Amino acid sequence: MEIQTDSSRLVTQNLLVSAAAADADGTPRWAAVQDLAALIDLCCLYDRIVVLGREVNAALELGSPVLDLIAASSLLRIDFPHVGYEEAIADSAKRHLLTYLGEKDLGDFDGLIRFALMPDRATYGLCYAPDGMIEVEEGDAWLRTTPRNKDLLQQLKREDGVARSTTFLVRSFLYVAYADLTGLVFVPDSARVGLVGDLATTEQGVGSSLLKAMTSASAEVFGAAPFHLTRLSPLAAVVFERAKGRSQIAEEVERLRNELAPLRKRLNKAEQIWRFGKVDEVINAVTE
Repeated sequence: MEIQTDSSRLVTQNLLVSAAAADADGTPRWAAVQDLAALIDLCCLYDRIVVLGREVNAALELGSPVLDLIAASSLLRIDFPHVGYEEAIADSAKRHLLTYLGEKDLGDFDGLIRFALMPDRATYGLCYAPDGMIEVEEGDAWLRTTPRNKDLLQQLKREDGVARSTTFLVRSFLYVAYADLTGLVFVPDSARVGLVGDLATTEQGVGSSLLKAMTSASAEVFGAAPFHLTRLSPLAAVVFERAKGRSQIAEEVERLRNELAPLRKRLNKAEQIWRFGKVDEVINAVTE
């Protein structure tokens, strides 16, 4: 599997669907606004957004101007990690899931991981409503309470009410595994931020480096009072302040992306040195 060296970020389909929800009519959930803010950052600061293949094209047909902008540009790349790399991805995902659950052996979870990896076999199915913390909590509860002596995949198929949420949770570890194997930096959606942060804290003690919390923005575009957010960047604040209503958000994202083209190039160069350069080069890249 080729290691990623360009200015790219790995994101979830749920982040795209959630961002589209914030871009729609009506007052959105703040989680959706957070995901839209993260997507604005990605559009402005990086050359490519990578998403794992599934029914992602449906997400880009939700009538969201921001997603239309992404679809019409060269920003989006769809990867199908199950083709040729099933063993490596499944094994890495298994190790991360073991750590998350605090267990030494997954037993029949192997089949569940491979099931979630295959987009043509899994019953997850992309829908227009983004998943949230409820799905994470339901999936977590099912994984921790279902007896290990059962055929877990068949058991999940019988428990239709929790199949979607459990598969959603399991796919979180597939994203982490794919990031491991490709060198891509993973940007989780707001529903998965806590899960991925806890995993990183447990594994590396650097969970805070996954996502630097930022606040300060105008919420007037969304027809709601200002609210303290865990993820809303200065770039998103600029877009929201410039936009005279949600219909202009995509236009302002494109405008800001063009303005930041020189900065994007500098950041990409510095990031490559920081990740792959020698010690002296890294020090210079950080201080410049």
